[in-house]
Formats: sequence, C-alpha cells, structure tokens
Amino acid sequence: MKPAIVCLENPPGYMPGNGKQSIKSLFRNYGVWQGILETLEIEYVNVTPQTWQRDLGCQTKGDKKVTHRAATKLFPNIKVTHAVADALLIAEYARVVYGSET
Repeated sequence: MKPAIVCLENPPGYMPGNGKQSIKSLFRNYGVWQGILETLEIEYVNVTPQTWQRDLGCQTKGDKKVTHRAATKLFPNIKVTHAVADALLIAEYARVVYGSET
C-alpha cells in the first residue's frame, strides 16, 4: 500500500469580489494545514484550482455549480453541498493522479 498523500489547494491571490479578510483567512488556513502536515510528516502536494479542475474536466470559470454537479455525479451516495464539492473533487484528483493500490 502506498503512503497517504494530501493535496492542498493553493490559495488564490487577488480574486475580484473577495475582501482582504477573506484572502487573509484563506492563507492563514493554508498555513495551518501545512504546519499540521509537516509536523506529522505527511507528504503533501500543492495543486491549483485550475489544475485539478482541468484534469477532472470541471473548469468552473467562476460558476460553482459546475463543481457541485461534477461532485454529485462522482459521489452519488453523498449529500454534496457547495461547501464540500471542491474538497471531494480535490480528493478525487489526488486518487486519480497519485493513485492507490487499495
């Protein structure tokens, strides 16, 4: 069995419509997760939204409904909300790209 790997989504830089506090929060949370993974010596890779969306064929171009639909199709037994759709798809990206023997 391969060791676990985590995909962290790179926080975006400036995004129209997002205030300073929103960007600050994204980077703070990203740093917290990096610290946790480093401390636990869990391998992780950074991935951009453009990369995982392109590779899974669900480029949003700003429309969150695209990722919601893709996650609902891939995970029909899970109640997918907009809050978890990206996380599910990033996990699927990690499975597809980095694979698993199980």
